[in-house]
Amino acid sequence: MASVNMVTTVKSLVLCVALGTLSGCITQQYSDASDNPIVQNDATNNEIAMTRISLGIGYLNMGNTKQAKLNLEKAKRFAPNLVQVHTAFAHYYDTVGEADLAIKAYEKALSIKGDDPDTLNNYGVFLCRKGHLEKAEQQFSYVLDINSANFSQSSFDSSSALIFSERLVFPNISFKFFLSIFMNQGYIP
Repeated sequence: MASVNMVTTVKSLVLCVALGTLSGCITQQYSDASDNPIVQNDATNNEIAMTRISLGIGYLNMGNTKQAKLNLEKAKRFAPNLVQVHTAFAHYYDTVGEADLAIKAYEKALSIKGDDPDTLNNYGVFLCRKGHLEKAEQQFSYVLDINSANFSQSSFDSSSALIFSERLVFPNISFKFFLSIFMNQGYIP
């Protein structure tokens, strides 16, 4: 009988120690003015928006336009002046067949940062596909003028030059694009 009491006592002691240890791991801070806990978030609004953009584009690629738009709207609430938010909306509107809204979204993005190479490039591709070749050439020229030495692979999509050159409308600008690509990727010294 004594050994049963001893086992029960040891179990109780272990349980008390475990509960005491666990309760020490959970702490909450409260503001002085209310009983609401203070929540710390190390992410910036721009980082949260970029995550929402990624989710939105992922949903769009899977064909779930409702969730795509929802995530892009949330991104816009977190960072309404982030260029990538409006560029993502432009891609969304283009995908769902709302060309006029896509143009407005591209123009909003460029009003925030007129020299963003990703937006300029994507807008140029969009305009080219829609048959607005002179406007497309202008966007591509802006990308080249920014500083071709600083192109990242993401900021210059080689498909831009291919799409544009396939139309054989402005072969000189396509040659400049190809030359820039090859130079920046180390194929031409």
